[in-house]
Amino acid sequence: MQAASAKRPQDRKSVIFATAAQLFSQQGYLGTSMRELAERIGIEAASIYSHYPSKEDLLRELAWKAAEAFDTAIEPVLAHVLPPGRKLRALLVAHVCCVIEQQASAGIFLTEWRHLSEPYRTDYLNLRDRYEGHFREVLRQGVLQGQFRPLDPRFASLILLSAANMTAGWRNAEGPLSPEALGQELADLLLQGVIAPTATPPSPN
Repeated sequence: MQAASAKRPQDRKSVIFATAAQLFSQQGYLGTSMRELAERIGIEAASIYSHYPSKEDLLRELAWKAAEAFDTAIEPVLAHVLPPGRKLRALLVAHVCCVIEQQASAGIFLTEWRHLSEPYRTDYLNLRDRYEGHFREVLRQGVLQGQFRPLDPRFASLILLSAANMTAGWRNAEGPLSPEALGQELADLLLQGVIAPTATPPSPN
């Protein structure tokens, strides 16, 4: 009985963490109160404060865990030596899969982190910049090797990631495409465009 009791606080903390991630992602950090979180779990609000002194402490832990999820998603890609085109495709697919399969973490990583106060906000910006830097570096290498047309790696990475981030909002969970397949489709569109290779390119005018 003592062993079961000893595990209970950690189990409760895990439930608080998971429920907060879902609520913050779905209705926003500002739109979620600690009272609502407690009611959703079925506990007193005081029980939450025994694990997290403030709502921002909870957001902070969620944010760093979300960043870790995205880092983990692309680690296998970074570990392989691939031509820039293949590596960029693999990075995009891994990112899309993480956005879709871990939507609660994605919501924190993509938007809700903005409610962190300093110095944590700047620290988190650095985490995100490091993550996005992997995409920029592949784009830079592709340009240097002549695989990509001359482009601004920072601007291009923002466009690619912005498009990939939108998949969580419009993907039909019951649709025929798996996260992997959807990532591949999106990569095809982003990296190859919509003009058929044999088609006459449209005039810019």
